[in-house]
Amino acid sequence: MHQAMLSTFVRLQVHTWHLTHHARPERGASLVEYALLLALIVIVCVGAVRTLGAKIPSGFSSATNAL
Repeated sequence: MHQAMLSTFVRLQVHTWHLTHHARPERGASLVEYALLLALIVIVCVGAVRTLGAKIPSGFSSATNAL
C-alpha cells in the first residue's frame, strides 16, 4: 500500500513539474507544488497512525509493567 501511494505521489510530482516548467519560465514553488507536499505529509501521517496506532498502547503497557 505504501509503495502504491509513493508511486502515485512521484507520478504526480513529475507531471506537475512538467506542467509548471513548460508552461511558465519563472522558478519557485507554486500552489500546486505546496498542495502536493501537503498531500504527501498527510498520507505519511495517516499511514504512520494506521501502522503504529495499534502498537502504541501495548508499548505503554510494556513500559508500565517494566517499571
